[in-house]
Amino acid sequence: MGIINYYDDGEKKEIYLNDYEEENFEPLYIGKFHWIDWYLLAENYFEHYGNLLVPTNFSTFDGFTYNEKGHRLGYWIEKQRKIYKRQCLFGNTTKDKLSDYQLELLDKIGMIYDKWKFMYDLASKFYEHNKNLNIALDFKTKDGFTYDENGYRLGKWLDNQKEAYSNIFKANEGVYSNIFKTKDDTAVVISIEHLKKLKLIGFNYGNEDDIIWFNSFKKLKAYYEQNGTTDVPYDFITEDGITGKHLRVWIEEQIELYEKQNENPDSKVKLLSDEKISMLEGIGMIFNFFDNERENQLLLQKYNIVIQDSLFVLTKSNLELRAKIDYLLDNSISPSSPSGISFLYMTDLEMKKTFGFNLSFLIERLNKKKKSESNLIETIESRKKK
Repeated sequence: MGIINYYDDGEKKEIYLNDYEEENFEPLYIGKFHWIDWYLLAENYFEHYGNLLVPTNFSTFDGFTYNEKGHRLGYWIEKQRKIYKRQCLFGNTTKDKLSDYQLELLDKIGMIYDKWKFMYDLASKFYEHNKNLNIALDFKTKDGFTYDENGYRLGKWLDNQKEAYSNIFKANEGVYSNIFKTKDDTAVVISIEHLKKLKLIGFNYGNEDDIIWFNSFKKLKAYYEQNGTTDVPYDFITEDGITGKHLRVWIEEQIELYEKQNENPDSKVKLLSDEKISMLEGIGMIFNFFDNERENQLLLQKYNIVIQDSLFVLTKSNLELRAKIDYLLDNSISPSSPSGISFLYMTDLEMKKTFGFNLSFLIERLNKKKKSESNLIETIESRKKK
């Protein structure tokens, strides 16, 4: 009979191994812990939650209670999966390897080496049983279709897949990436093959029109960053061959959607989401050239800014001007001074290089300031009434 010492939250403990266990035990180290120490934490997690689908960022001292200063159990579980996969590919020639006995121990506590496939199989069973994937967020199951309080969080997993898909294009502005982190910092890897498999079982993972929208937005943003305007010439051609005419047609479509939406503001149907409007405004998009030019003229007059360039007044977004002027004033720089006017002309790339921020930052800053002022006025008015 052998004895292995380990530490649990600073307390020294012992585990007894029989002759077979002692003979077949091969420790792997992560930090100061022996492999068996990590295993015991994983065993506690399994006994408490009924599975071993440990979030990657999960740290703990006792195996089931989260503690950000604890041992990184989620990382260790993920490492075991990677070791196993390499072992399957290259055999026992790899530096790290799991012995048969270690694999046997992990199997006892429900180790899942391909978490995505396991959850996908559960989703497939739900689809086969119900002919749809209308799954509640809090739905848990062990067999794929029967609710079980101690089961796997299938509803949450499907929600993560949808969140990953819909945000992949937003976070990368139209560029496909196969990894996305959810709000709780859980990494969700979603490949083209994953998307195809999800589609086979009727998973509605997003609107394909959004992909086209974000691709067009990305190209327009690149033009704006370089030129300081969204007034794209017809003869302009992007690196991948998209013409200025194509972008202008797309811009006109956005303006038309915006105008139709404003004609019926009470409609529950959003032709252009608030998020997309905010993104377009963040690159100086002008939705009404006539009103924009008039407001620009009034703004320039208010601060005695003399600009003879009529094209600047016509094509520069009023929101951009207001955000830039507000920044200058807060930094005690006159908007009508040479340095102030120079700042008004700066492109996004020039601002980023010189100051480390872009127009989106200035607009967000302006909006926060306006909201703060509005809250202050409401507070004052409320006190007057009392």
